[in-house]
Amino acid sequence: MGSWVINEGSSSSDIIAIGALLVSIISVAATVMLNRRQEKRSYMDEFWFREIFAPSCVLPVIAFRAKWEAELTELGGTSIDEAKGSELVDQIGVDATGLLQRVWIAKLFDGDFYAFCASELEHIEDGFLNTLSAAHLRPASGRRSPAAALTDQVTATCARILQRAATLHGTGLKIADDENHSAA
Repeated sequence: MGSWVINEGSSSSDIIAIGALLVSIISVAATVMLNRRQEKRSYMDEFWFREIFAPSCVLPVIAFRAKWEAELTELGGTSIDEAKGSELVDQIGVDATGLLQRVWIAKLFDGDFYAFCASELEHIEDGFLNTLSAAHLRPASGRRSPAAALTDQVTATCARILQRAATLHGTGLKIADDENHSAA
């Protein structure tokens, strides 16, 4: 049987072969360790997304859109008087604030998802106010229903929020460090 000790009679090709074998073993071991770490990280990302982020941040956005689509569809093509318009603006403000309170968990993760949601939800309230104000100033003939325009605003806003959520998930949910966490 051969010995693992390099003798004087060993050729340089034997030494190179042993070196290549060692490098291969180290490479395989490193690959296995990296794959295990990556699997664990992937599992944790999926856990955080499925169990924490999606129920707290994605599902409420979908429910918000469904509620407003149903409410605005109910109005149909009817005109919206000033009192009803004011009621809608107030209610979208209340619902937008409630939605923002539901997505607070996003502050735990790196990224600007929470701030993005806050900005988008502020814009939707302003959009409702502008659309309804403009509806009262224009003549009714030949214009699009305010309810349809409002539905489009809600859908577009929710789509932008969900797109941002998908982007955040695609990059991996990373827990924000204490500096970012206290700034949020």
